[in-house]
Amino acid sequence: MREYRSALRIDPLDGTSRCELGRALVEQGRDVDALNEYREAIRLRPGYVRFHIELANLLDKTGATKEALTAFEDAIRLDPDYPGFRRDLAVVLFKSGKPSEAAIQFRRVLIDEPNNAELHNQLGRALAAMGDKVAAADAFSRAVDLEPSKASYRANLGLAHEELGRAAEAVFQYRESFKIDSQNPSVMNALAKLLSISSDGAVRNGSEAVRWAERLCDMIGPDHPGHPEALDTLAAAYAEAGRFREVVDVAQRAIHYAKSNKRLDFATKMRARLALYQAGRAYHVAP
Repeated sequence: MREYRSALRIDPLDGTSRCELGRALVEQGRDVDALNEYREAIRLRPGYVRFHIELANLLDKTGATKEALTAFEDAIRLDPDYPGFRRDLAVVLFKSGKPSEAAIQFRRVLIDEPNNAELHNQLGRALAAMGDKVAAADAFSRAVDLEPSKASYRANLGLAHEELGRAAEAVFQYRESFKIDSQNPSVMNALAKLLSISSDGAVRNGSEAVRWAERLCDMIGPDHPGHPEALDTLAAAYAEAGRFREVVDVAQRAIHYAKSNKRLDFATKMRARLALYQAGRAYHVAP
């Protein structure tokens, strides 16, 4: 850092030294100071693409997604073919609620990196947000093929299969994901719920669903924001296993937690489920 400050004392208009000083400040965790240096570098040398990209990446890191997108757009206007920044741009576009534009950028990067599993996974997320379920499943499947030991890729593929009504394939991927990461409550909840409420009777397994759902509730505890959903899953699992005495108590607890957290829509949904359970019926999704 000292060498950059020395260079700037000699030439305060040296934009490159300003940018390098900004990078050194980032390494020290001084993001605000770094942002100031990047902006000054751009003021001094507005045509340098790298300065805009450094600024964009730091803005994204600090949560200023809108400003980051503007900085990336400035970089594109200067040089649409500048190497290496389209992936970061795609991520920022996705965060900005522009999944279709993000998908375009991910696909452009994949031309040069066709075997990059994370890019396929990110593309899948963008496609899923666009509502293109089949293409999303294909992208997630490619990510799993390239990196089968990544739990999150399998979980995403499981969800994509579930969205397409492929319950058996979804259960398989959730189980495989859980073998890799046994502490993921989202996957545990998804697996337990699907085993409880699937429209496919061949997929449902009440006893296994109960094991996962009970473990989920033990894992996250009553103070977790997802506790009502975990209780909902546990109630569905108990119902599928025919344990209706326990179902009513669990469903009532879910309603209580939901109301305590002002989640009135969830409480209303649970009351409807409770009526079903009190009638001795399990809850299953429609085929």
